[in-house]
Amino acid sequence: MGRVARSVGAPAQFEVAAAVGMDDAQLQAYEPAPGAHAYTAFMAWLALYGSEAEVAAGFLVNFAAWGANCGRGRCAQCARGRASKVSGPIR
Repeated sequence: MGRVARSVGAPAQFEVAAAVGMDDAQLQAYEPAPGAHAYTAFMAWLALYGSEAEVAAGFLVNFAAWGANCGRGRCAQCARGRASKVSGPIR
């Protein structure tokens, strides 16, 4: 189940894995937590069955958490020396 296929989106996935210090063997063995996909699955369901207002609310209530996660990722990259603490793209 943890096998990563080298497909269209895979090059970026391997690049991110390398940026966080995962080698190919670790990436191949990685099993994501089921809850990791809960929000995405919920938003897909909401887009199909919800109203426009419900979809907008779904994004709005999660926006702060999404921003916090982006910040945590940035801090992790800064700690590894792969990003500067000032604005700009991650190296």
